[in-house]
Amino acid sequence: MHLGKIGLVLLLVGCGAPTELGEPPQVGYTPLPPALPEAPAPPLVVVAGDPAPPTWIGASPESAAILATGADTYVGIWIDVPANEPARARAPLDLALVVDTSGSMQGRKIENARAAARTLASSLPDGDVVSVSSFADAAKLVAQSEALLPETRARLSSLISELHADGSTNMAAGLLLGHAQLALAPPTHPVRRLVLISDGQANVGPSSPGALGAIAEQGLAVGAQVTSMGVGNDYDENTLNAIAVRTNGRLYHLPEDQEMASVLRRELELLSGTLASEAVVVVAPAAGVQILGGDDANLVRRGPDGTLQLPIGTLFRGQRREALVRVRVSPGADPGVRTLLSVRLHYRQADREPRVQEVVASAQPTTDASMVRARADGRVHAIAAVYEANRLKIQAAQQLTQGDAHGAEAQLGRAQELLVRGAAAAGDEQTKRRLEAEAEQTRRQQVRTKAAASAPASVQRSEALEINAPAAAPAGR
Repeated sequence: MHLGKIGLVLLLVGCGAPTELGEPPQVGYTPLPPALPEAPAPPLVVVAGDPAPPTWIGASPESAAILATGADTYVGIWIDVPANEPARARAPLDLALVVDTSGSMQGRKIENARAAARTLASSLPDGDVVSVSSFADAAKLVAQSEALLPETRARLSSLISELHADGSTNMAAGLLLGHAQLALAPPTHPVRRLVLISDGQANVGPSSPGALGAIAEQGLAVGAQVTSMGVGNDYDENTLNAIAVRTNGRLYHLPEDQEMASVLRRELELLSGTLASEAVVVVAPAAGVQILGGDDANLVRRGPDGTLQLPIGTLFRGQRREALVRVRVSPGADPGVRTLLSVRLHYRQADREPRVQEVVASAQPTTDASMVRARADGRVHAIAAVYEANRLKIQAAQQLTQGDAHGAEAQLGRAQELLVRGAAAAGDEQTKRRLEAEAEQTRRQQVRTKAAASAPASVQRSEALEINAPAAAPAGR
């Protein structure tokens, strides 16, 4: 299977990072603040294959053989955090809840938002920091950042009860106010998350998906990722997708009759399993190798060698993140294996000590094109299959929103075929099972889409958002 022109892709399987609907998706890649992460001194470097301790990072080219005449190829990069990885200590959390209180949130929606905020206050342990902000015509600080204690919980609950819905939707101001609260987080609270709850479309201030995504991305300077929760069927999924993508966060679709509190509890369970923060993958090309950018990718380069960074943020038990990097390899037929990339995972654990794991992606030069095909790496091709399938599913969601249920059904069929082929080619049992599960989920979506062909537009819209959310969030299931 030829990977095609995918560019740079970052997928998260195990915890929600979306692609953007209606445009070529930027799947999960976000630029970092200006400074590169400092390497620890002395560095704790763990190379793949080293017997101890186990590595989380891995990398491989799409084939273990590469044409000696030079070629463009892909290198797959993945992070697998074992589900049984022991936690040294729970990392304290600083959480900013940002609630849309515009007029469209009246009724059940604002009641759910208040319930969700109270759930946060009651579920987090003492010592975690919480702030609550709202936005309508402007942003308002409801409860400033404060450590949770018995006496502060009661005050927080009282302030949350005063939330009411009225006015327009200035989402940009809400994001900036949430960032300002997270910027106050002490170094002792490395896990920082902004939870955005909204049911509508921004119509005051910067309002396009690109502008709001860029504003959300500014929070990465203080380590803040965004979990977006779209309430009902009226929200702009392009915007919420972009926000979660640009911050490597997560997206949930919440129908109006669904309790937000239960989703927030699941989100908090993920955050409570955090094993590392400030995670960054740094990719360095070897001599004679150039990292290429795709039309749908933003690369952050540092230095003339083209080194780039992939910001990851937090890592928790059982999490998987995957990336594809397209590279150009100059001709070279020297005997022996040729190094293509060095891939380093920088992160901090609860003890705040910086750590680094490193792997090297290599390939054997050959003049035999059939050897390149014969030595294809199943896992890398599986990563490509997931990316392409999700691109097709997002297109299907867009078609269904536009009333083209038959076209959406066909797109989902193609996505399922890709995932089935990817599962068959997978090089390990875990990847095979995951793609088989993705294919089955896509099949069920196709069945529901076919049934929605004769349903009212509101039903089609709801199903479109149900398709978009997991496709836009291969990061968190």
